Amino acid sequence: MYKQALIPKSSSINILEKPSIHNERLEYLGDAILEAIITDYLYNKFPYKDEGFLTKVRSKFVNRTHLNDLGAKIAINKLVKPPFRQNRHKKNLAGDTLEAFIGAIYLDKGFAAAQKFVVKTLIHKYTNMNMLIQNDTDYKSKILEWGQQSKNNIKFLTSDDSKPENKFPFFHTSLSVHEKIIGEGNGSTKREAEQNAAANAIIYLDL
Repeated sequence: MYKQALIPKSSSINILEKPSIHNERLEYLGDAILEAIITDYLYNKFPYKDEGFLTKVRSKFVNRTHLNDLGAKIAINKLVKPPFRQNRHKKNLAGDTLEAFIGAIYLDKGFAAAQKFVVKTLIHKYTNMNMLIQNDTDYKSKILEWGQQSKNNIKFLTSDDSKPENKFPFFHTSLSVHEKIIGEGNGSTKREAEQNAAANAIIYLDL
């Protein structure tokens, strides 16, 4: 499982008639486990903070940029099987592999072991929680907050534009204010596409 966690889909291995071997399913599992661990950690660390605060901090932790940074810090990207093809999702290789690795820990050792790895290594050793809280990189929350305060109706429209011949998921998001598009973004996940669209909208609005 740990070896499989280090094989991105672009380097998938085909053995006879068996399904391709890569880390996409482990990444899917690890993403859910990581979010549960971070939710539990923040709930207990900040007993007097409301749901909005906890959700915002959790979003910053599981943000693709932060996960890529964590993956690079523990050098997990150096263990990844080199992709056979260059692709536009390579920038997320460290974060995606980190999630797959967490999924492998969970399957091998259980939730408590995965939780120990995330808390003791990723949080205590490599994350400055105070800086993370202060760093305003949740562009979607920022634009929604602006819309609420300024009474502007904001809409996110996301489409799955993945191609059958392409192994990689591809999402496109248009962000509109009163039916006028002010920001667009792409990403390998719906969340990433929405964040990129929101970031471009913030630049357009000069917020």
